Amino acid sequence: MNSITAWLVYKLTPETVVAYAKRLGITSPIDPVPAVGFGASDCSIFELCGAYGTFVNKGVWTSPMMVTRIDDKNGNTLREFIPQTKEVLSEETAYVMTNMLEASTTEQGGTSTILHTGFKFNTHIGAKTGTTSNYSDAWFMGITPDLVCGMWIGGEDRSIHFRTGAYGQGARLALPLYGIFMKKVYADKSIGINTGPFPLPRQPLTIELDCSKYYGSMQRDTIPADQKMAQPTTNELDDKDI
Repeated sequence: MNSITAWLVYKLTPETVVAYAKRLGITSPIDPVPAVGFGASDCSIFELCGAYGTFVNKGVWTSPMMVTRIDDKNGNTLREFIPQTKEVLSEETAYVMTNMLEASTTEQGGTSTILHTGFKFNTHIGAKTGTTSNYSDAWFMGITPDLVCGMWIGGEDRSIHFRTGAYGQGARLALPLYGIFMKKVYADKSIGINTGPFPLPRQPLTIELDCSKYYGSMQRDTIPADQKMAQPTTNELDDKDI
């Protein structure tokens, strides 16, 4: 729900959102504006793969690399490249992110449930779809316990775009590429990709992940009016406001 995203940006401030993006390896310029939570600034798949890899890697950011080693024709290693690493999130925060991303593929209303219902994956996958204005760009980020993939479809000129969301949204245009790719990855047993759950933090979680503990079995539309999110009337916000 975009209203919740807008609320969190308002509460945290756009500057805090930008600071976290930078910690996660986003080097492209990001404007600290209220729309930052909706992808108002550009970045690359290269940067996003590093950022999403941080969630899977228990909060440790690892710089993406195109080349890890150079060998000569005789197999002698001429040079080996070691990626930079930095701990930027707690293990708990990173796990909560992977849990929310996985919910996108498993819970009713999730934008990526087709990975299980359509592609019939019986594995643990987290995902995030992305769609830009006028359907000029379609994005998809998929994560498993040891593989992060990014998909982008669009034109260099943004006047090139689909007319409707039926074709141009991330779930319709970019997600299928990921599904086709992962079908081949899982079929290749030599890769040995992990299909199990995302690893838990070493310390017990202090955050409740079961939303029913907050609202019981109530559906969103049946939440009493006095419990629904209201527009703030003051700049003084506290934790009970979200």
